[in-house]
Amino acid sequence: MKTKLLLLITLSCAFSLCMQAQDNTGKKLVALSFGGTTSFNNSAPFYSNNGHNYSVDILLGKYASKTKMKYWSISTTFSGSYSEVNNSNAADNTFGDESFGIGLRKGNEYYKPIFGKLSLYGGISGGFNVGFGDYQNYADYGKGKWSSVSVDLSGRAGVIYAINSKWQLQGRFLNLSLFNATYGWSTTTNKDAVPSSSIPLERTQTSFQYDLTPTLNLTYGLSVRYLF
Repeated sequence: MKTKLLLLITLSCAFSLCMQAQDNTGKKLVALSFGGTTSFNNSAPFYSNNGHNYSVDILLGKYASKTKMKYWSISTTFSGSYSEVNNSNAADNTFGDESFGIGLRKGNEYYKPIFGKLSLYGGISGGFNVGFGDYQNYADYGKGKWSSVSVDLSGRAGVIYAINSKWQLQGRFLNLSLFNATYGWSTTTNKDAVPSSSIPLERTQTSFQYDLTPTLNLTYGLSVRYLF
């Protein structure tokens, strides 16, 4: 009898906690997000690759229902990749690029309460992005600058914890790239070129790339949210 009573109390408490999910319909939200990815690859016999990508986002949204929010966001990204050639005879054996980007996004987020103040979320958004940066190419020892404009469609997922009726913490763990199209242009200066040779001192290139292959990546991000 005592065991059944304890089980009943436990289930009642759990049910009560699950019912605490807050209804924010009609409320607005402002958020500041930080995120990024890092990669290391030192297994290649002749070179090693390291990379990083960090982002800072400002988001303004409004809850359309208890389980849906519509939003606009401005995002900034800082990224870089470096390759070190394992050749002691090379005068300059480190190559890579640094870039900065800014984008405008519009999207929706969807929520599923799982226990108490904790919820799962998933979202989908489209964005327009502008980027530019510097690079150094090992193939021809060229150094240059590049710029690009792009559009993309992507999804993300994670968890949200409601601290109280005004503040939330959001953790992002997954990012899904659904579509990306980029137009870019670059100017490269070859440091070994001389006026009399066939190697151009400077060259300008343009490119258009697109990717329709869905790509799922593990990522990390933390967002502090304020409701009003």
